[in-house]
Amino acid sequence: KLNNKKLKKSNANHLPNNNKSDEKQHEENGTQVKSQTQQKQNPKEHARMLEAFWKLSEYNQNTRLDGIVQIVNYFKQLDPIRNRENYNYVINRLIKGLASNRKCSRLGFSCCLTELIELETVNVEELIEIGRKFLSNSSKDALITKEELRHMHIGFIFIYLCWIKSQRFKQQQKGYNSLIKLALHD
Repeated sequence: KLNNKKLKKSNANHLPNNNKSDEKQHEENGTQVKSQTQQKQNPKEHARMLEAFWKLSEYNQNTRLDGIVQIVNYFKQLDPIRNRENYNYVINRLIKGLASNRKCSRLGFSCCLTELIELETVNVEELIEIGRKFLSNSSKDALITKEELRHMHIGFIFIYLCWIKSQRFKQQQKGYNSLIKLALHD
């Protein structure tokens, strides 16, 4: 019974609340309240997008492509300002997936990230910073094995490969110097 109460309580915290007095109370407590546009985002599309991440690691090419299409279409609908949480989630999960050791993960995650880089809303310098955050040995976790560290370094290199493979690499001739300096720094 105790576990059921905790589960109900934690689920209640994630449900949208339409009571304006509660919203004011949450704002006064310093917690961030999601806007109505974020609350009304289609939960079925969001669930399909979450499921699509699993497809990126599948051996079957058609399944991977289906996952890529679902994530890219979902991402195109996101407003990076109003839906910042979901926008960051997609980017962070793709970058973390580049370090996976599952058989076709790097292929699926890198293809999807390459497609997103081609969109104008994705900043390559931001991707590199996120990669540094998640795929470097400077993390606080001192229990990283040599194999995990190797996968993280390979994943970080894949960020650059995705950028080079995208059409934006050819379009960003002015940004070459700053991004090359970033790459050499790493």
